[in-house]
Amino acid sequence: MKKYLDFLKESLNKRFIIGDHVIITDDYMGEKSKNKKGIIVCYWNVDDSYDYGVKVEEPFNGHNLDGNILTSNGYWFPDNLLISDPEFQNLKKGGEYETMKMSDNIKKIGYDFIFPIYSKLTYIDSTDNNDYISYLTVKKSKLVPDNERWTSKLRQPMKIGRFLQSVYNYTGQNLENLVNMYKSRYDIINNRHDIKIVEGEDIRFWYSENNYNPNGGTLNNSCMKDLDDQYRFDIYCENPNKIKMAIILDNNKKLMGRALIWKLDDPHGTTMMDRIYTIDDFLVDVFEDYRRKKGWVDQQFGLVNSVSVKLKRDYGDPDENPYMDTMKYFYPEFKTLSSQTDLGYGSYYYTNH
Repeated sequence: MKKYLDFLKESLNKRFIIGDHVIITDDYMGEKSKNKKGIIVCYWNVDDSYDYGVKVEEPFNGHNLDGNILTSNGYWFPDNLLISDPEFQNLKKGGEYETMKMSDNIKKIGYDFIFPIYSKLTYIDSTDNNDYISYLTVKKSKLVPDNERWTSKLRQPMKIGRFLQSVYNYTGQNLENLVNMYKSRYDIINNRHDIKIVEGEDIRFWYSENNYNPNGGTLNNSCMKDLDDQYRFDIYCENPNKIKMAIILDNNKKLMGRALIWKLDDPHGTTMMDRIYTIDDFLVDVFEDYRRKKGWVDQQFGLVNSVSVKLKRDYGDPDENPYMDTMKYFYPEFKTLSSQTDLGYGSYYYTNH
C-alpha cells in the first residue's frame, strides 16, 4: 500500500501515469512512429524530466538514433513528444473507461504483469478453466449492485489469449509465452501441479537439464544441471533416509522447480528445505507455502545455525561431490555434513566448490 501511495504522490508531478492513452506527435523514430496511438506502461525520471514507455496499438519495427532496437512494446519516447489521446479522454469522461479492478486470484497469477490502470473491462476474475477469465464491462458494472459485481449473471467470459492480447497488444510467440505463463501459474494456484517428494536415483534424474522446463530462472542457471555432473550425486542418492528432494513438474512432465530436503540429526527431529531453484520467481512462494504447512525450517535457518546430518560413508574429495548451498562442510572421520565449521571434531572437506 505504501508503494502505491508513493506512486500516486509522484504521479501528481507528471503529465501522465501508467495506463494513460497517448498519441506520439513527432517523427522522433521516423515516420513509422508519427501519430501512433499507445498506452503508458512505465516511466522513469531523469533530472526531473520524465520519459515514458509507450506500448503502441499498431506494432512497427525500427530503431532510434542510438541504434536501440524497437519492438512491438516498450518504445521509449521523451515527454515532449506525447499528448493525451482525445478519443480516449472522451470515452473516459463518457464513463466507458474506469480503473480496472482485479480479483486476488488474478493479482497472484499476474503479479508481475503490467496491466493498464484504465480499461473498458473491469472486475476481472479467473474461472474454473485456465483458458478463460470473466469480466464486466464498465457500462454493465454500473447496472449491478456493488456486492454482486463478482457474481453477477451479466459477467462475460473471454479466452485468456484474447484478454492478454487486448491488454498487451502481443501477437505470435510473445502472446503464446504469456498465455502459457498464465495457465501454468493458474494450475499451480489451483493445485493442479502438486509438489512431489523424490529420493534415491530419482534425485539424480531430476538434476539433469534434459528433464528441465527450459524457460530460464535459477533452475536453468544451476551449475549442477550438466550431464557431466551426474556422477557427483551418490551422496544424495545413497542416503534416502536423510536426503530427499521436493519437485514440481509442468504439464509435459518437465521440471519447473526443485529443493533439497534434509532430515537433520542436529537439531534432532528438524527437517530443512534448502535453496529453491525454479524457472519463475512465482514458484518460490509455492515451495515456501508447502514448507510452512509441513513445519520445516528454511535455508536461512541452516545458514545462521549449525545444522548437521550423518551419512553412510565418506564420499571423497569436493570435486567428487555436488555444489552445496548450505551443507557445505564434510567431516570424513564422522561421515557428517554440516552447515558450519564449528563442530569441533576432525578435519573437513569444503564441498561448496
